[in-house]
Amino acid sequence: ELRCVLCRSGGGAGGGVEESDPLDLGFLHLTQAQFDYIGRNFRAHAREPKGRLGKAGLVELCRCLGTDVTLEDASATVWRIDREHHTSLDLRQFLWWWCGIEE
Repeated sequence: ELRCVLCRSGGGAGGGVEESDPLDLGFLHLTQAQFDYIGRNFRAHAREPKGRLGKAGLVELCRCLGTDVTLEDASATVWRIDREHHTSLDLRQFLWWWCGIEE
């Protein structure tokens, strides 16, 4: 199981979540700086419609965040998490997966 390298130590995300849909950073064990860092990188790799992250983007984002994920692992992860079958992840779905929380 992949774990967030940044979530428990102090690294960073931000963006992609509506203000009306706030995330509890304490629940995710993220600092604001970590959230901002991850969010910037998420947006840079989210090339699917509506700013979502596809399988290739997931591989690239994880690499940027210090974790190697194969395309096969990314495909399985997206398939398992994306219950609406967009074949991609939004920022909330990514963060919950990255931080080891199941929706």
